[in-house]
Amino acid sequence: MSAPPFRLRPATLDDVPSLAALEASAMTGAWSEREIADEAQSTLARLVLAEDLSGAVLGYALGWEVAGETQILRVAVGAAHRRQGLGRALLEALCASCGGGEALLEVRASNLPAITLYERAGFVITGRREGYYRDGEAALLMSRQAPTP
Repeated sequence: MSAPPFRLRPATLDDVPSLAALEASAMTGAWSEREIADEAQSTLARLVLAEDLSGAVLGYALGWEVAGETQILRVAVGAAHRRQGLGRALLEALCASCGGGEALLEVRASNLPAITLYERAGFVITGRREGYYRDGEAALLMSRQAPTP
């Protein structure tokens, strides 16, 4: 299946309701509109979305830029649009918007599709945090070094 035509752009606060709706349908432990809006207003935040040509949100990525590094907080892609390259495109755009340095993230140990996405994007597992999530599930720590010029 080929990816639908899409464009990437920085997200704004006007996009938050669509991002929250997408997240509620796509993720365990979804953030509320308020949580996404609060995070998006941080001076560290970088927020990228993928939309189809009609402007419908297909996915988004949220992270922090800290000293040239990317701390990836959220990556969500609607179920109908997964495994088509959107997640990878969002990851790359988010990392580029943060300066392209090392990238770090935590992912649920049971989220095999996300782990596969991250590994294909060059991330490696660097550690594990037991009981990291509210439900007691462990998180895998993953990182990707900055590409060499």
